[in-house]
Amino acid sequence: MIAVFSVVITMALSVAAPASAQQELLWTEVCRFDDRRLTEISGMAASLMHENVVWVHNDSSDAARLYALDLET
Repeated sequence: MIAVFSVVITMALSVAAPASAQQELLWTEVCRFDDRRLTEISGMAASLMHENVVWVHNDSSDAARLYALDLET
């Protein structure tokens, strides 16, 4: 039963993949972080209290760290 379910899921995904692959991905770079402390940003959220500030967390390597970043500077 599990093998049949796996085959059905695989077939469904293989049919759906080409349709989604045809969509053009549009994105715009709004800022760039050139800081050696931010080598692997794992998450980002806009501040609800401070305009043009985003919170990022970097949880790789030695310790989890949280940074507030000003998007204007």
